[in-house]
Amino acid sequence: MFNHTYMERLWPRFAGMAGPLTERSDFTRLSSDKRPHKGIYAEYGDLSTLVDVLSFEPLSRQAVIPLYFPEDLMVEGRKPCTLLYQFIMRDDRLSIYYPLRSCDFIRHWADDCYLAVRLLLWIIDECRKNNNAVWNKVKPGFYNMHMTSLHMFANDAIQRGIRK
Repeated sequence: MFNHTYMERLWPRFAGMAGPLTERSDFTRLSSDKRPHKGIYAEYGDLSTLVDVLSFEPLSRQAVIPLYFPEDLMVEGRKPCTLLYQFIMRDDRLSIYYPLRSCDFIRHWADDCYLAVRLLLWIIDECRKNNNAVWNKVKPGFYNMHMTSLHMFANDAIQRGIRK
């Protein structure tokens, strides 16, 4: 059982306030009648905040959205494998840095790669909506993925004929 959804991690401002949230519209509904979570010094930001900042500060080195939170050390269940996504623009190319604590090569690696690239493309599109003059010429840049533990379970290897 997961202790999180990716929607809650990408838009954490109101996560957990009304049960599991599975669509972005759930967060919009909550924002009108709830106060956002507060961190140590300020209210939580989220993926929408990242897009707003990056749209008008395209050379920012601070466009980071965490998916692994300190509370994950304490809660039961499966932990997020993705640590964070960082986006950085150089030479009219937006690159993504994508570290993971763990990744199952057979079951999740290809999906993780695909979804990270789709997120990169979505962010470029959203930034174009906010500031087309700057973002119109931006293209995808480097894809940098790091996994501390890239693994394959023996049963999956046997089923695919990789190992007897």
